[in-house]
Amino acid sequence: MNALLVTEYDELYDVLDLAEKNEGILNDGESIPGLKERFCITDLNGANWAFRKIKALKEKMDESKDLAIAEQARIANWLASQNNKDENTIAFFESLLIGYFQAEREIDAKFKLSTPYGKITARKNDKWEYNEDELVQSLKNADLTDYIKITESPMKAEIKRAKTIFFVTELGTLTTKDGDVIDGVTVLEGETISVKVE
Repeated sequence: MNALLVTEYDELYDVLDLAEKNEGILNDGESIPGLKERFCITDLNGANWAFRKIKALKEKMDESKDLAIAEQARIANWLASQNNKDENTIAFFESLLIGYFQAEREIDAKFKLSTPYGKITARKNDKWEYNEDELVQSLKNADLTDYIKITESPMKAEIKRAKTIFFVTELGTLTTKDGDVIDGVTVLEGETISVKVE
């Protein structure tokens, strides 16, 4: 954070402390009108002051985030190096256990391996691969259309953009250019106000 923003950041908490004490004066002796009643912005200078404070706070947050990310990366690297050897050893022991289990299954297809510290289980895991176009056509040919899903949904974005086809009434209903009411949609007026710090 540059020196100017550090000053803005430090000044901010001085001002907020004063506001809590209802003194109404900045740390440089400058008075803020209305601070005793309620901390508020009353002119362009006050708005500019608030933007400077927001910018300083956002830069401070970015610095904190960067520090946290750097520390998280350092800790993650440490953890990975600590666990790497152990993970390789675990994989080695698991391969030995699976080899033993598979050898015993060749002798007895119902063999189960279970100890107080762990067990190995095997489940049939059939994988079905589909060519959907071919499958749909085959189901149609076999008159098995009950197994074909047909999905219908409104094209919301296209409806919203079709300003020459659909119109919004004062009541928030949607109508066609011919006056037909389109049920299933209500338009609620709204406004988004955002603060952008340059």
